[in-house]
Amino acid sequence: MIFRSIFKKLSVSLLLVSLVLTVFGCSSKDSEFPSIEPPITSVSNSIVEETETASVTENYKLTVALPYSEETVNYLFKLYYAKLNGMLSNDETGSSISLDFLDSISTPYSIEVIYVPDKGTSASSISSFGDSSPDIFLTNELDVCVSNGLCRSLNDYCSVNPLFDADNVYYDPMMACVYSENLYAVPHYLSIPLIYGNSDFVSESDRSDFKISLNDLYRIVTNTYDANDEEVVCINSAVTLIPYISSAFDENSTNASYMLYELYCSNPELAEACFDDTYEFVLDLYQNGYSLDKNEDGSLPVISRNAALWIADSSEISYYSEYYPNRLFIMQMPSELDANTTIPYVSVYPLCVSKSSLVPQLAADFASFISLDSDAILLLNRLESKAGFLPVVSNSVVWDAYISNEVFGYVASVYETEMSNSVCSFDVINSGLNSKIINVISSNDFNDSEEINIDLVDIYGE
Repeated sequence: MIFRSIFKKLSVSLLLVSLVLTVFGCSSKDSEFPSIEPPITSVSNSIVEETETASVTENYKLTVALPYSEETVNYLFKLYYAKLNGMLSNDETGSSISLDFLDSISTPYSIEVIYVPDKGTSASSISSFGDSSPDIFLTNELDVCVSNGLCRSLNDYCSVNPLFDADNVYYDPMMACVYSENLYAVPHYLSIPLIYGNSDFVSESDRSDFKISLNDLYRIVTNTYDANDEEVVCINSAVTLIPYISSAFDENSTNASYMLYELYCSNPELAEACFDDTYEFVLDLYQNGYSLDKNEDGSLPVISRNAALWIADSSEISYYSEYYPNRLFIMQMPSELDANTTIPYVSVYPLCVSKSSLVPQLAADFASFISLDSDAILLLNRLESKAGFLPVVSNSVVWDAYISNEVFGYVASVYETEMSNSVCSFDVINSGLNSKIINVISSNDFNDSEEINIDLVDIYGE
């Protein structure tokens, strides 16, 4: 059986409020989302109602595992409380609200922050807390958290939340958090794979365009090879291209998918043929001396600064900007052979609500607020801007804030108009399957074509 992926479009309808409600349900990406009815009771009552249900006191400490400081999270919670209680004027936003005003607000809950990396924490780390795990946590192993029962379904808590509106949230990132017709997380933010480059080795004409095709990439690599000595690695670890570029070899389809998953589901033979073309392309890069994984001394070319190009996540852009001062440039991950179409391959970083939380409604509301509310996102961007990440909402004011980032702004401006065509990578939301893909690929020696033995059936099964 092929792993039941969250990429499979579900056919689900909204039920009555008294039943288990499903947030999204469409047969295809282009279908309309079902409407979400406004709450029957005021959203501002959720704190009181949940307190009564859980029999906890008003000074309950909400524990969150997030990549933000305690000060920032407290400001976010006070903004949440202020908006629920109508304390903001119409012209105030997350970008303009006075921090002194937020400081003056007292809330019925206190906040404890457990700091986690930008990409979240593992399922094993959450499991180690036992019954005292954080109410809200950012994870990099959503599939494991779901299968191990570490997080709860949010259907009952988010189905009538107006933030979950088709005009507000991008489809694929939201569906990436759905397993077996249950919403298990709120998408918090996104990152994308990029091709990074060192301008010392790549000509100005070859690095002038951000949007490139796969054939453009090959031309840039060969030009770089011809222009530099043999110590320069034209593209470090070209094998890491494979999951992203495979759809470029499907001439009959415009529906890209990570590691050809969706094509394999519908037409395994065609998917295998496209995959054969993919590794032939990558194999050529190795056999012609354009790519190496390591230098002769075992060092990594990108670390020893003798790599001209390499593939890395956008979340690493600040690191590489500092490591390659005044020399770093970036290009998009190509998705077609000849056209420079932009298809965002996004990693979705989800916020979960712990199965052991005593205040699941409050936790779900606050997780949704800091991820999907425009004022919350603007305040976050103002207090702790994270270059290399993108929002999961389509609000143009939010995107303007990301575009204003000095390091990542141009990339954000390109992807804003293309995010509705995003494709979800497996790395965070299906870490188990992604590890299998990486293991199958990395077990092959691309310096020796006779040693390559990759078959999609080894990954996805019959």
